[in-house]
Amino acid sequence: MEVNGKNITGIIKYLYEKRLNQAASEEVLQSWSNLTDPEARMHLNQLFQTWGYTQEQIDAELNQYFSDTNVPDPYNAAATPTGNIPPLQQQPAAHTSGQEAPPRQPLQQKKARSSAWVWILLLPLLAAGGYVVYKFQQFKSLHYLYVTTDNVSIRDHEGNNIGRMDIFASGNSVSFLRTTDINTYPVKVGDNIYQCRRVIFDSTAFTDYLFNKPGAFGYVNENYVIDDKDNFIVYRNVFQVINGVKNENASLTSPFRKTIVGSIRQNPAMKDLYIMNACNNGDKSYSALITIKNKEEVHQVVALLSDGKYYIFSGNPAKQEYEAPKPFQYKVPGVEQLSPYQNDNLLFRYVNKTYFIFECNGTPKDYYTVMNNKGLIDYAKYSFEP
Repeated sequence: MEVNGKNITGIIKYLYEKRLNQAASEEVLQSWSNLTDPEARMHLNQLFQTWGYTQEQIDAELNQYFSDTNVPDPYNAAATPTGNIPPLQQQPAAHTSGQEAPPRQPLQQKKARSSAWVWILLLPLLAAGGYVVYKFQQFKSLHYLYVTTDNVSIRDHEGNNIGRMDIFASGNSVSFLRTTDINTYPVKVGDNIYQCRRVIFDSTAFTDYLFNKPGAFGYVNENYVIDDKDNFIVYRNVFQVINGVKNENASLTSPFRKTIVGSIRQNPAMKDLYIMNACNNGDKSYSALITIKNKEEVHQVVALLSDGKYYIFSGNPAKQEYEAPKPFQYKVPGVEQLSPYQNDNLLFRYVNKTYFIFECNGTPKDYYTVMNNKGLIDYAKYSFEP
């Protein structure tokens, strides 16, 4: 029998109990579980190497484990017959007085004391080796952070810009990176201090991670990254068109993007829809979107989606509170019931604390947005209605 994925945790538990005189933690045992047979043997061999073991010492350690657990020797090493050990020759004592010379200390007791000193010296190495293996497993299982907008700086611990993240990665940017933990770290940039998440790169070596070398890590503003991969997939989908429209994309800062995605997540049937650039707008005098924020930090976006309908997205990103999207509607004069905007292209312009609505060619549609008592858009109303 040899070391495999089924008995590796027992071996690690044995080493901790017999050599460290303590029980292995659940985290340590978990890091050794679910390994394949080759992985178990490889990681155990690396562990022994960190302690400076020779192959003979490795064999002896494993022989002892399998012997104590009544499992056959994995290497079939034959034990030396005790009958082949030559007996000790008793030396005649020199009688210089009437007293007998004191008896010599048994050889076995000397060996026991020698072994005790060896293990006392090895215990710190054993503990260090276990810690290294645990950190290595942790290093391999770090989860990802995903960016929610474009042109997000990656900085070093001194605040210097060392890279960037974009929701649609290019040759000079990335969309996601592995993060070391859920904590935030203060990073000074100019006169300001930002709370950032710590990340590592594909080029980060395990030894640099293990010894916490400053150059091994990057830092990204916590306001522009998320841990949820499903949310990131929605981000990638919903902004796939508008992200390429410079003026419109610029208005969709991170809080507004979070509001749109958070709102869509309230209605899973809409997760495959995406924002359109109404009228293929490129005129800075108008906008294909409406983005507003009230005093209570509630953000609101009005946009045309790929199903041909206009929607209002509302939410408070700071509190992570979002409403499901609702249709953007208008009131026809003399008709009480509101009608939804759909299969139409609208442009907006902000004038006198409200938004007026225009055709694609800039012709006024004679409608404007009505704001409620919370400072948010309710519906659109005909301009000349009394």
